[in-house]
Amino acid sequence: MGTDRYPEVTQGQEAQQAPEDPADRRRYFRVEDHVLLEYRLLADSEREEIIKTLRDDNPSRHLIASSFANTSQQMQYVLHKVQEREPEIALYLQTLNEKLDLLARQLAMETTDFKDRTPRRVDISAAGLGFDAPEMIPADQLMDIKLMLFPSLDYIRAVGRVVRCGEAFDTPAGPAFKVAVNFDFVRDDDRELLVQHVIRTESSQLREERSS
Repeated sequence: MGTDRYPEVTQGQEAQQAPEDPADRRRYFRVEDHVLLEYRLLADSEREEIIKTLRDDNPSRHLIASSFANTSQQMQYVLHKVQEREPEIALYLQTLNEKLDLLARQLAMETTDFKDRTPRRVDISAAGLGFDAPEMIPADQLMDIKLMLFPSLDYIRAVGRVVRCGEAFDTPAGPAFKVAVNFDFVRDDDRELLVQHVIRTESSQLREERSS
């Protein structure tokens, strides 16, 4: 991304020294991606209440959509094999798979409340993310963050803390600011989803680069 890269996204004090455990290092891998993203600025007094809400939330209500999406991805391998021998059956299965994708996305939207359903470009890791914001957000500002990852449709909600906000730059939509955010609180299961998502995305991007 060159000079357009977002400021470094780290995990607070832990990031001052590179972790030696390979499993832990995965938290700091980051990739450029497109996700659904919404955030709301929080007062410091709201932090504990939001964290309690996240701890008490039952994530299972979001799992149906992601399970559908996961099944759809698994079908791609089967489709490829069937295509070699029975192209008509493969076409039928592909149609079913597309219907499954549509149903999964509809379920995902019904179990979340994103107002803007247009994916946004971000730098993302299991430690935090960087994105363009239409407003300057001061360092140390807390925010309530909602993410939906593709193609898994995993839904993640976390408390973030701004570590850096760059100077304004022009975009077709008006002035924007590059914001770097650390996750101040994220559930362990959601952090693992982020780790796996970053690994899959990085692998996919590397395959595309090799094939181009």
